[in-house]
Amino acid sequence: MQQNRATMSSPVPTQTVAPPGGDDIRGIKGPVKIPNPWLPFFWVTGIAIALLIGWRLWRRKQKAMATSALVPGDSPQQRARTALNGSLKSLADPPVFCTRISDALRVFLEEQFGLQAPDRTTEEFLQHLEPASPLSTDQQQSIATFLARCDLVKFARHHPPESELLTLFHTALDLIDQTQRAPQPSNGTGNPAFQSNRT
Repeated sequence: MQQNRATMSSPVPTQTVAPPGGDDIRGIKGPVKIPNPWLPFFWVTGIAIALLIGWRLWRRKQKAMATSALVPGDSPQQRARTALNGSLKSLADPPVFCTRISDALRVFLEEQFGLQAPDRTTEEFLQHLEPASPLSTDQQQSIATFLARCDLVKFARHHPPESELLTLFHTALDLIDQTQRAPQPSNGTGNPAFQSNRT
């Protein structure tokens, strides 16, 4: 009887069978990166904004270069001629040269007739020029052709020979001589018809 009790109270050995492949508790993995679908949009937007800011700064610098040699007491024609002569220093760099001669003509048109030309694109300027302008149709067409040829060099990577650049230079001088003979605004604030059209 005592032997049976001893047999019943003795612990029964157990054996733990490990699953094939080793330990069944795996380590903690790091966080899974989920791609952001907006990331390319943010990159493109950031680059576009940076390019726009750079372009505006470049335009401001070119405009300052075009007017840096101007003397306050001179007439618009004299200031334009001074700016055009100064642009010859950039003849070896066609885009800069065409920017400076086109800016010189734009500033002249603004000072002479009150036309807001310097801060507008060529297309915007010509659209506002047509409805009420002190310039003749032929003069407007000549200005449009000149600005289009300058834009071709500035933005379309057109690299004309020096002779063509000098032709543009003399064209700008001729346009200044022609347009200065147009009727002058009486109030000194620009063409009255153009001013009333803008308001």
